[in-house]
Amino acid sequence: ADQQKIVADAAQNMAKKARKVSRDSQQGARDFMAGQGVTINDVKPEELAKMRSAVRPVYDWAKQQWGDAYVGKVLTAVGK
Repeated sequence: ADQQKIVADAAQNMAKKARKVSRDSQQGARDFMAGQGVTINDVKPEELAKMRSAVRPVYDWAKQQWGDAYVGKVLTAVGK
């Protein structure tokens, strides 16, 4: 049980680090493209709300498949 916890904790820490690396990389790419003259359009909050509403059935399906607790952990892990 102790070894499982160690492995689970290590995996969770690695996932957090991987997400940070990904975000940093995305920001670097975004900055590069903007520097090359690419227009970057940020999504307005009201449009983001529409998108989230449109994908709500996917969340509902995932909760039916894997349970509320698991989907909640995934959403927490990705910072939602």
